[in-house]
Amino acid sequence: MTCIAVFHDSAFQDPTGEAARASSAERRGGDRNEFPAEVVVLWHHQPWTTIRYQLVDMSDGGLRLRSNLPFVEGSSATFVRLLPEGTRLGRSGMVVWSRHMPLDGRPAFEAGFQFFD
Repeated sequence: MTCIAVFHDSAFQDPTGEAARASSAERRGGDRNEFPAEVVVLWHHQPWTTIRYQLVDMSDGGLRLRSNLPFVEGSSATFVRLLPEGTRLGRSGMVVWSRHMPLDGRPAFEAGFQFFD
């Protein structure tokens, strides 16, 4: 039996959605849907570990995640499933932008991912 560790990156919460509304200029052509959820991510450079991140929003072309650690532009990952409902995503994408977004005086980072398909 194989045991796979899932690390949880939601070290902070944004119950008011303040940081999600503080985004800069619109980068996509489609609608953006806010999600009060988490997503399980499998990074391609570290395929033996999955990490749970706070999902800020998602569109047909990609998604935005929040973390307490910075994201590296150009990194690729597979988005395994949405939590808590467990909906399977099975889509892959790449970090196309990353920025520092302080949240309640704590370090926070957001990144935009573009889906490959």
